[in-house]
Amino acid sequence: MSKLFEQTSIKSLSLANRFVRSAACEGMAETDGSCSPKLIDLMVKLAEGGVGLIITGHA
Repeated sequence: MSKLFEQTSIKSLSLANRFVRSAACEGMAETDGSCSPKLIDLMVKLAEGGVGLIITGHA
């Protein structure tokens, strides 16, 4: 279980840990497909919470 918290890399991309947030459709984008403040806040919270890799979903 300790490997989850270890730094790792994918080719030249360094990750702080092995936690990955997979792609999902949050339904928070603007009608034109751009990022809404609500969607940006979600991504910021995930990053601040320690997720090592965030894969964005369909907007």
